[in-house]
Amino acid sequence: MKILLDTYTLLWSLGDTSQLSNTATQLFQDTQNEVFVSTVSVWEMAIKASIGKLQAPTNLEQYMLTQLEQRDMKLLNISLAHVAYIRNMSRFHGDPFDHLLIAQASIEQMPLLTKETLLFNQYGVQTIW
Repeated sequence: MKILLDTYTLLWSLGDTSQLSNTATQLFQDTQNEVFVSTVSVWEMAIKASIGKLQAPTNLEQYMLTQLEQRDMKLLNISLAHVAYIRNMSRFHGDPFDHLLIAQASIEQMPLLTKETLLFNQYGVQTIW
């Protein structure tokens, strides 16, 4: 199964894995699953680090490339289709990072691994937690 991580799930998978649900942990351990990390999440991490809301390595790019390789995760870049999808989305909340994750999950037909299932389900995105 292909799975897209939301930003908090990514952070917990890289650090405090006790925050992950049992289901999430099992999905990470199943080598048949393809786990995707969006550049949206790395962008969000960079912004939060720059304003002091997140501690992150100085060389975030190299850190993430190493983590992706070591954990056998794939990077999902932002495409024009992902960005264009946002134009017709409902606005249940205003987080642009979430909007892009929703667009990616929808277009790529991947469930989103997230603790915020109620929020993302409002947009018709399949979630797992």
